[in-house]
Amino acid sequence: MTEPQDESLELPAALAALASFQGLTQQADAKANMLVAVQLGIAALTLAQAELLTADFTTLRTAVAIAYLVAFIAGGIAIVRAMWPRVGLYPAANPFSVPIHHDLPTMVVPSNSHSRQAWEVAQAVAVIARRKNRFVMEAILWVALSVGSCAVWFLLALLGF
Repeated sequence: MTEPQDESLELPAALAALASFQGLTQQADAKANMLVAVQLGIAALTLAQAELLTADFTTLRTAVAIAYLVAFIAGGIAIVRAMWPRVGLYPAANPFSVPIHHDLPTMVVPSNSHSRQAWEVAQAVAVIARRKNRFVMEAILWVALSVGSCAVWFLLALLGF
């Protein structure tokens, strides 16, 4: 990102970037919440049909059940990581946020102290948004595998394999 030419635009530009990155984190949180609902729905469906699924475990059904359990656990871990991404914190006072990561490279170097602090917070929120979205994508893959393996498990049970 480049520094605005007009110093009077530094703070509004930083706050606009901050708002944009905050929106991205909120979208990632909403996706993670939806994945929790899917994950819990599949678990409830599986538990409700336990007698169908536990009858006559064949090698194929056992493999599918293990795949389901691995995907369910890995998906849950990815969802938790999306909801609480780990970032280092430092206790420096900043009027625009709670403590933020100190080692982040600077997007811009404005002369105004408030602008600099706002850009620091925008940078930190951008890192959080990137991490949250990366974990959401990982969770989507695991939850999809969980749903697919659960569907195969039901199909095998119904067909008697």
